[in-house]
Formats: sequence, C-alpha cells, structure tokens
Amino acid sequence: MEAELLKRFEQCGSYLEQLRVMCSLLKSRGIDAVSIKNGRGISTDYYIGEDAVLAIIKRSDGEEFPVVVDRTFFERYLRDGKGSLSVNSRNSKGKNYKIWYCSRKEQVELHRLVMRDAGYVLENVLVDHRYHVPFINTSEALRLCTARQNAWNRDSLSYKRNKKARLDLEKVKAHGEFAYNPLEDYTYTWYAYMIYKMTGDITADSLRDYNRDFIHRYEPAKAEYYKSLLTS
Repeated sequence: MEAELLKRFEQCGSYLEQLRVMCSLLKSRGIDAVSIKNGRGISTDYYIGEDAVLAIIKRSDGEEFPVVVDRTFFERYLRDGKGSLSVNSRNSKGKNYKIWYCSRKEQVELHRLVMRDAGYVLENVLVDHRYHVPFINTSEALRLCTARQNAWNRDSLSYKRNKKARLDLEKVKAHGEFAYNPLEDYTYTWYAYMIYKMTGDITADSLRDYNRDFIHRYEPAKAEYYKSLLTS
C-alpha cells in the first residue's frame, strides 16, 4: 500500500501534478478543502487534518505552494481568516522561497512565528528548517540555531564538484544535532512527509526508509558519499 501510494508521486511529470495527486489523496481520506480568501481576494485552500493542516497557497501568477502547519497553529492564527499566508522568492530565479504570515496586526515570516508561538525568544537567533523544505512548518520541523549551526545542516556539494575533495564525514557527525542528515532531507520527497502528517498512511519509520531508498535510486553519488549515515 505504502509503496504503491508513493510511486504515484514519483511517476508525476511535474511538481504541480504531485500537488494535484496530494489534494486528491486527502479528499479520498475524507479531508476536504476549506477555502478562505485573503485581503487581495485570492483564496487559500486548507485541508484540515486531525493533527496538521495543509494550506495550498495560490499566487496571482498562477503558482501554487503546499504549506503544512500544526493544527493548533491553524486554529490560533488562520481559522476564519484571522490571518493569511503568502509566498515570495528570495532571488530572481524564483528559488529559496520565503513564507509569510499576514494579519491586521503584523507581517512576519511563518517559521519565526511558529517558534514564537511555541514560547521561544527569537532575539539574535535564526530558525533552522531541519527537513530542508521551507514549506514544512510544523513545530517538529523547526528549531532555533546560530548562523553557524544553520550552515552545518546543509548537504555538502563536494561529492558533486570534485570526488577528491571529500569532506570528512566524521566532521559532519561532530556537528551533533545540527549535522546534516540525508534521511531527514525531504527536498525531493516533501510529499511523503506531508502524507505522514496529514493521513497517517506512512509511519515515521517507513518515512525514513522511503527517503533512504529514494536517495539510493535517484541520487547514487549522494548515496555513496553518505553511505555510513544512510545505514544508521
């Protein structure tokens, strides 16, 4: 069941097609969309699960983005139009997306608001997306960090650029809880994490197993480089 479900996403020809499959899956599980318009008249569809909520943010240029938050956060900040979410990119190539929360009182980056709502003091600290996807904003996916710790939690490019210039993986492990962990990098498998949070069709263990298998099948150079971490 899990394998067949995840294969549907892998067979999609585009990110937008994956998004359509995700919405169809949620509806098949009895999770229908609640549409709420923002101040600009653009609707956001919210799929409200038991523990998490998936927002499909639509932009005026036609692009759509899936953002997942905890159910408790949704009830406090987004239910009944209390606030809205928007997406913009940090560079001209449309990459490195930033998610904003907007209300009558404030405009703030979503990941920082999630941490502030959890009771953390955000002065002179950054917030790390531990799963490497700016659209994943559940409380478990975020943590406070320094600029150095934030830099540690990144995929090394040395194995892509020069096979001889390989970073010592013992140094990676020495970064402790902020060490880059390929099994928690959902850059290309974001849909698997969202299924795990929204429907329960995937368990936490099978989520990691799927990520491991995905890396071996689609990123063999990365699998070879991080093989000692992928077996842990």
